[in-house]
Amino acid sequence: MKLYGFAFRAIAILFVFVTAVHADFTTLPAALAKDLASPDMKARVRARQLLPRHGVAAVDHLLPLLASEDQGVKLTAYNVLADIANAAAAPGREAERDTVARKLLTLLEPGQPDPVLYQGLRLLPIVAPQGFDFVQPIQPILVGTDTRAAEKARECLTLMATDSACDTMARAANAVNTPFAIALLDSVTMLRNPQSLDIVASYLNNLDP
Repeated sequence: MKLYGFAFRAIAILFVFVTAVHADFTTLPAALAKDLASPDMKARVRARQLLPRHGVAAVDHLLPLLASEDQGVKLTAYNVLADIANAAAAPGREAERDTVARKLLTLLEPGQPDPVLYQGLRLLPIVAPQGFDFVQPIQPILVGTDTRAAEKARECLTLMATDSACDTMARAANAVNTPFAIALLDSVTMLRNPQSLDIVASYLNNLDP
């Protein structure tokens, strides 16, 4: 009986090993993202717990869910992306951080719905690294005619607090109305970035007091 039990356990272990070897784990984040958007609450809870563990591999599957009409799905997808971004921002994970930041930039592309754009502007400061120009897609939003989006962009750059973020806000002050220009310069002041001093000093001769 002992020999039979040993043989049974050996076969079971072998089966698990063979299954793991042949499993296509790259499809798992896609399946979990589908569960996250399903009406099955148990499946949603399980997906919420497991998706952050897949890190970068899950991001592409989560981004479309930010446009879901289901507020619960949208919020959960955002929270999972925030978890992944925070993990990628940890020291020693620079390559992962760079990848996640690039993927999040797609949320700022022209034509994105406003809620998706705002979510992207909230997520980017978590993961945008110093020394890389992630602000180029934000600049048109900052100086655009949509005042709410412009304010969200200012908040994003202020939280990002990189050299390029400060420079972008300082330069944009010359292309917007006076109250918003003052708000931008206040953000630069708060960040105390000496690199932006020359840009800010150029406004000393501005005709607007």
